[in-house]
Amino acid sequence: MATARNAQVMRSRTSGNRFSTALRGATGWLGKARKFRQTRSELSALTDAELNKLGLSRDMIRPLAWQAAKAA
Repeated sequence: MATARNAQVMRSRTSGNRFSTALRGATGWLGKARKFRQTRSELSALTDAELNKLGLSRDMIRPLAWQAAKAA
């Protein structure tokens, strides 16, 4: 009887760990997506002249935003 109870407790802990791991993964992904949108929005708001002063062009915004999101 005690063995069956221990097995049940272990299964519930394992499923709880899976849920918390999935939740951490989803939270991390959402944070990266937010950072991507923020960076893309800020860079897109700059004029072509301002981007040029930074050594950037419009076609570089998306890859730079992904790079910033991955680094966050």
